[in-house]
Amino acid sequence: MSKIFSVFLGILFLFSSACNQTGGENAAPINGGGPPAATNNCGDGRLGEARAPSQSVEAAMLVKNYWVFEFCIIADDPPRGRAKEGSWYRFNPDGTYVSGLWEEELCHGNWFITFPIGKKATLLLDSANDTEDSEFEIQGYSQDGMSWVGTKKFSQTNVIAKVINLLTKPTKAQFGKG
Repeated sequence: MSKIFSVFLGILFLFSSACNQTGGENAAPINGGGPPAATNNCGDGRLGEARAPSQSVEAAMLVKNYWVFEFCIIADDPPRGRAKEGSWYRFNPDGTYVSGLWEEELCHGNWFITFPIGKKATLLLDSANDTEDSEFEIQGYSQDGMSWVGTKKFSQTNVIAKVINLLTKPTKAQFGKG
């Protein structure tokens, strides 16, 4: 497992060094440019209607437990990426989710998986807070973790995250954050 983790970190480093930084200053921010608690106005945005995701291995994995950002790299803004660590999603089988940071629940929304022709599974997150709308290509996965890469839809091609599966909401103590 440690060999896989080392390879993943190497890929993260290479991606952050060479990724397309089309986002720049005009990119749509992830969580308003800071940790969710700093900018959250959950419920103020437009939220589409929930629909159950299609049956797939990825969808079946996502509805299990909490998916937590263990690492997040935003190539042109590393501090903003580090601020995402500890963010989590709890996906429900009906196509809804709740999200938060550490022990705190902060927002909710809808999720859906698509399978574009010739591409990997894509996870769409439609948040009640429009600044948290996101889309990620699921690059790889196991029962314990996934790697998500931002897409062009919300100008997030400069984002890559390693999310891990936890039974409960994450705590700062679990991650050595105090």
